[in-house]
Amino acid sequence: MTDTRLTLALPVDLIRFFDAQQTQASIRTDVIAGSADDEDVLASYIEDAEDELFELTGGEFETARVGSPGLPESYEAVTFNVSGHKQYRRAFSHATFDYAYDEKTVHLDNGDILPFDSAAGDEVLVYEGVSEGYEDITDEEGETWRIVDNRAGVLAIDPELIFDARIGRPRDGVSLGNDRLRDLRFRISYRYGGLGGTRREAATAELDTSLSDTQTGAVAVTTDSAFPSGNDAGSIIVLIGREYLEVLPDPADDQVEILTRGVRGTTAAAHDDGDRIQYTPPAVRKAVAARASMQLIQAGRYQSFLPDSDDAIDKGDMMDESQAVWERTVEALMEAPTHKTP
Repeated sequence: MTDTRLTLALPVDLIRFFDAQQTQASIRTDVIAGSADDEDVLASYIEDAEDELFELTGGEFETARVGSPGLPESYEAVTFNVSGHKQYRRAFSHATFDYAYDEKTVHLDNGDILPFDSAAGDEVLVYEGVSEGYEDITDEEGETWRIVDNRAGVLAIDPELIFDARIGRPRDGVSLGNDRLRDLRFRISYRYGGLGGTRREAATAELDTSLSDTQTGAVAVTTDSAFPSGNDAGSIIVLIGREYLEVLPDPADDQVEILTRGVRGTTAAAHDDGDRIQYTPPAVRKAVAARASMQLIQAGRYQSFLPDSDDAIDKGDMMDESQAVWERTVEALMEAPTHKTP
């Protein structure tokens, strides 16, 4: 599998923040600090910057999961009170007049919810009592439950159908009477982040085939619809492992057309079926490089590489510029309407 240690930026982005002529190849020939571990050290700066961004923004730039598949106790818990629902009241209080029917909606802890896919480990369970335990209702999507707003992370529960399916029917021919549950408890495991769709949002897909180091043209991918399309049509720069590629998304055919290999100073390489394809908005990539550059400026081993003279960029000025780029981008991300504070 391709190296997936880094998600949003690469060491070459960091070095080109100071010298646009540098490439991935030049880093690997140890011309930056004359050390065999240059690329690894620079990658650690990028990794630290990515971790900080993920923590500040809730990790919305890469796909994450709520709950560990197979461990319902680790899923997000949602409670739905049915005791006030009209059918419940009719059954247990013998009321004959109508009560208002409202679809119950709940905001999940995260936004940018990916489409549910049981094959990927997504699961919705409902608790049916001590004897019954949890029942898997993942396949009832669109019936008893549904995600009504993937961006905002809004779950809707249908009280009518939930009542009929979970409360209104006898179990094994035996009526549970007044001992029936008044609160329905759900456990939900889902994937979120990297939903994409526009040039301003990160998106993640996977190769659906292997890729040689020279291959261009149409290549099959999964979840291609996450990439910018429609009004945002046009080529984009994506990351696979340590290589940037220029591609043209084709969501209708679940593929991308590779236009150019090894762009932005990277080197073309072979990639495997299932490798992650990451699209990162340029402003976010630049912000990560800027944050990492602050570590590089403070690292003594790179002082001879960095400019610091009357006819070059002063390191102090560069530090201030990096700080400004980072803070401006983070502030914009935190103010985005779909952002949720972790």
